Amino acid sequence: MDLRTQEVLAAWVVAVVVGCLHYAEVSGYNCVYQGLSMAEQKEAFLKTENAFYFSYYDDFVEAPTLGEAIWRMLRDDRSEAPDVINAVHRFNIYQEVICGFLFRCTPYWILGGLDSWFFFRGCSYVLQGLGHVALLRLAAAVGGDGLLGGVLPGIALALLSFLHRLDFSRIHDVGMLELRENWAMPVIFAQVWAMTKLFMIHPALCGKDSWEFISWRWAFRLLTVLCILVWQFSAFAFLLQVSAAFLCTLLACHNSARSAMMELLNSHLVAVAMAAALLFGNELLVQHLLVTQCIAIKVVLSVRKAPSWRLLFWLDGALAVVLFLVLRVLQMPFATADEHVWELYANKMRTLFPSYLGTVHKEPTFNTRLYNAVSVFDFISWKNIEVGFQTKVYQIAAVAVALQIGAFLLQILSHAGKSSISHESYAHVFGSTVLLVQTGLFLVLGCFISRLKCIGVPFLLLFVAVAVTPKPLAMLLGQLSRWRLLRMLALAAVAAAQLGYVAFLSSKMPFIEQRYTSIHADKGWPDGDRGEFFNWMSLNIPEKEIVLAAMPLSAELRRATPSLRIAIHPQFEAQHLRDRVQELYQFYQCTSPASFAKTMKKFQSRFLILEFKRCSFGPFLLDRYPEVNCKEGEHPWHYLFCPRALASPLFELLWANAEFAVLRLRHDEEVPQTAKSGNVEDLKTWEPMLQRCQEEERRECSARVADLALAFRKMGQSQVSKMLLRWAETHGDEDGAFQYIMGHHLDYDLQQSEKAGAYYRKAVELEPNNPVFVKEYLMWLEIVAKDQRSLVRLLGPRRTATGAKLALTDLGDAALACEASVTAKELFRDPDWSQELWEYALENGKCNQCVDNNWALYSPNEKSMRQDVGDWQLFLNVFWHRSMRSSMLSIAGNAGRHGHQKRRSAALKRYKRMHSLKTGGAGGVD
Repeated sequence: MDLRTQEVLAAWVVAVVVGCLHYAEVSGYNCVYQGLSMAEQKEAFLKTENAFYFSYYDDFVEAPTLGEAIWRMLRDDRSEAPDVINAVHRFNIYQEVICGFLFRCTPYWILGGLDSWFFFRGCSYVLQGLGHVALLRLAAAVGGDGLLGGVLPGIALALLSFLHRLDFSRIHDVGMLELRENWAMPVIFAQVWAMTKLFMIHPALCGKDSWEFISWRWAFRLLTVLCILVWQFSAFAFLLQVSAAFLCTLLACHNSARSAMMELLNSHLVAVAMAAALLFGNELLVQHLLVTQCIAIKVVLSVRKAPSWRLLFWLDGALAVVLFLVLRVLQMPFATADEHVWELYANKMRTLFPSYLGTVHKEPTFNTRLYNAVSVFDFISWKNIEVGFQTKVYQIAAVAVALQIGAFLLQILSHAGKSSISHESYAHVFGSTVLLVQTGLFLVLGCFISRLKCIGVPFLLLFVAVAVTPKPLAMLLGQLSRWRLLRMLALAAVAAAQLGYVAFLSSKMPFIEQRYTSIHADKGWPDGDRGEFFNWMSLNIPEKEIVLAAMPLSAELRRATPSLRIAIHPQFEAQHLRDRVQELYQFYQCTSPASFAKTMKKFQSRFLILEFKRCSFGPFLLDRYPEVNCKEGEHPWHYLFCPRALASPLFELLWANAEFAVLRLRHDEEVPQTAKSGNVEDLKTWEPMLQRCQEEERRECSARVADLALAFRKMGQSQVSKMLLRWAETHGDEDGAFQYIMGHHLDYDLQQSEKAGAYYRKAVELEPNNPVFVKEYLMWLEIVAKDQRSLVRLLGPRRTATGAKLALTDLGDAALACEASVTAKELFRDPDWSQELWEYALENGKCNQCVDNNWALYSPNEKSMRQDVGDWQLFLNVFWHRSMRSSMLSIAGNAGRHGHQKRRSAALKRYKRMHSLKTGGAGGVD
């Protein structure tokens, strides 16, 4: 094995190791799911579009046969009901289809009983790891492989990526697992690597024709196809890729560069054609800006040769722009799928330049408001930018840019006008310069839309890692290779600089800017009400019914209720769907119930879901229905559709909790002609639902209504809140969760802590083995009442199990054990018991806030947890020991009904038993 082969192999080994480490990193972020059942993990992790796309994987896996699974993808009647659509044509669901296919085809003995949920996540983690392998191989291609060109830059890039993961990626956010960019970015890394290699070995640039070039050509094309299949927005990113290559081609002003550019254009057009075929002629892709751009540039380059006078390089660019605009004007009547992209762009420009596109102030469109309501579509935050100064990213990037520009001047511009060129240096500099310009354009895109910083920042970090490597220096100082001594000195300086930077980055590991506080922490998910709602919907709404709800909730309903259909979803790349969303989003405005009843009949729906968090004045003003728009301050709250629908005789309130209300549109014959609307503040409006709740779910009813009352309090509707709380208090004497919720409300919301104790005490008496209730009462007795006698009565019998009361450690709650350990130490003066409780808390809750708060009490040096064990132990707690835990809360902010796993499991069993008794195992409410 020669030296060159050994150098390449060493760089490959580093890339593969880093890929494996990244797999461990991503799976480490996601291990916070411990403490939740599988169903609860999906409820917590899969929100909005994540839930929507995952539902297709579930459909594929759960289908009785492979043929049925494929048919469900091609004939989808659940996503845009009552219409039937080809989901493969409309959405990027190939990753779900492929993962579902792999799961179905993998033998059971290999899976070992692995659930499809964990298999799916494993596929995502593997792809992330492979993406990092490609990213490091791209770095080696630019840097030159070997110890100084591939190994050390690869290590630096791995360290930079980990340190800045929270700044440019959302893969660490377990709730964002299914985002399309999380699937696409690893493929984009590989695609850009293939593009760079394609230029570096292109025959017209380097003078060598080989099978390797053919291999990279098809690798680039297939990876481009895959990028588009998993994320349609990647086609917009490729607009910038083509623009970067075209700019470099124009500046090079040479026919060889134009030949390489034609290769890129042809490859993109072939890839788009292949992707369009696999997406059954998806109109967004067929009429995409990328296609128009490639055709315009291809025509110009085919008609004109490189100008002999360099200063005319801009002329070809101008001709390409003019032709592009002409083609887009011709396409305008048909290319409507991405019209909202222009609206977002115009709004961004008006924000930066108020007089842009005219001096008349224009309100943002509905589509713009919809996107701007999500923070990730804002401009990038300064916090995301300034953290780069800590790792010297910008300083070293400036060095990389200077070296690259210098190499471009010497290797590319010096050959302008010459009849031929044929050396590897030219090809290498051209390919790496295209990558640099592309990175700059990607970064500008990320500055405009924060969500898209994930595209540019990894390549910025790549240039930082390879800033001082042998290959870029050789391209800049080509003649230096003739002077052996100078070459050795330069290599020594490169080695020292790289080793120094790796050492510097290592000193910043494992966390920068207090990042451990957001990673080394247990997680509370306010999704208990959501799971309860999904269970009720699955058991009580008839199969195949069309349910109307907001886009994010509709997506989650599609996943959680496989027998129901929805009318809208979060995928927005279709004009008719954008119109449909506005039509349905009239329920956010001052729409009359009678008017919206007609809309429901149009969509053949009888069931409407109202979300109480949105039951107030919101930003979603409608362009198509301005007559129903209403803003806060212009109309009173009860003019909104939400309170009017709750009190309307046209609708029956079937069920409600703190987050959702389920309304059924009554048949015409059910509504007396003399019926009048009630008042949402009147108990009579709620009585039918409350009576049904008492009859069918007596154990949950009072606590659920209390949470519902607190939801109205958050909306500022105190009269509704007080009325519902009075009802719950009347019926909640034997409901431990209600007692806890009332105590928590007095304690935290009303700041009347002295009144909370009686409720906490009764909650513990009713449910003595609920650790949430015991812990809250314990803390109240210590902090508020300072009642040592009651503390002794509460904890004394719980060192061991006594009768029906379990020992504290048997309650299975690390936070309770942690809090009680302090009481055992200071009040009971029992160091053995205190140590037992503390060790239990450490074993089961290293990332619990209580453990962090009380660490100094058990530290020999009275240091904080971080000072005592160090950042590396915190790092190991997350990525090796997997110590994080999750718990469920109500959206009202308490753990009364959902904080205890056994209570949640018992509630689910009661739901199923209730449904079985009422329907005999089938059917639902009619």
